[in-house]
Amino acid sequence: MPKNHSHSVPCEIQQELVYLLRRIENDIDSGMNIERLWKYCARHQIDWDALLLLLRGAMLDPERILKILSQSETTKENISNEKKICVITCVNNERKYEECLLYLQHSNLPKGFVIEYTPIYNAKCLTAGYQAGMISSHAKYKVYIHQDACLINKNALCRMIEMFQANPQIGMFGVAGCTKLPSNGVWFETEGIGYGVVAQATAPDTLKRLGYAKTHRDYELVEAIDGVFMMTQYDIPWRADIFTGWHFYDISQSMEFRKRGWKLAIPGSDTIWCIHDSDIEYDINAYEHWRKTFVNIYKDML
Repeated sequence: MPKNHSHSVPCEIQQELVYLLRRIENDIDSGMNIERLWKYCARHQIDWDALLLLLRGAMLDPERILKILSQSETTKENISNEKKICVITCVNNERKYEECLLYLQHSNLPKGFVIEYTPIYNAKCLTAGYQAGMISSHAKYKVYIHQDACLINKNALCRMIEMFQANPQIGMFGVAGCTKLPSNGVWFETEGIGYGVVAQATAPDTLKRLGYAKTHRDYELVEAIDGVFMMTQYDIPWRADIFTGWHFYDISQSMEFRKRGWKLAIPGSDTIWCIHDSDIEYDINAYEHWRKTFVNIYKDML
């Protein structure tokens, strides 16, 4: 779990943790409450040290519950619910997140599938937030989506799961990406082909179709995927040890999948699947810092 000083955990969060720990200690729906505990820790960026300190001070039999939690953490790494989708979002604007959730909740799912939502609050950076969300869930399929993105194609999740199941070599789908990542690391400056099924709303009265190439094939393989929407069927650690800002979290994750031999893809469609309600302004100095960091780390792959 991500780092957080135990003394900074608010009282109301400590109380909720104690409730969950006490249920587990007294065998009240233990399995369900262990999963709730990991999700709650991820959502509020509670690290193991803070949890351990609380556990030892608030439980009647801390060693017993410590053993239960340690075993569940080990087992959790090898458990994957084949019919569950976990949607992970770093949230600092509840109104935008509410709209994002509305569209996801109206998405069609394959028969027998369920979807769960894991908002991450107060994330130090996107890699840390996404890593926390990833390790908190047993779901085989995970969606990492910006809080200001709306998945308007109701069949998008079904389509991507169908393609995942038919193509186990594909590790991640996105809604925008490029076939050739340039040596400067900036994917949208590609000399290859940019594919995408996303439109950008830069202001309430301005919606831009970004001019990505379309294809009638089921999907197109790419070298990098934009972070507005990323869906995976395998868990690969996010580089929270390096990318501690808000840029190149997505392109670094694309490279981490490729390093392990997994393919990246953009769905084929002549319609827009996703609308991103975001302006295009950003801190150019921060962007340039993380771009140079990215190039230095992955120069052998560029």
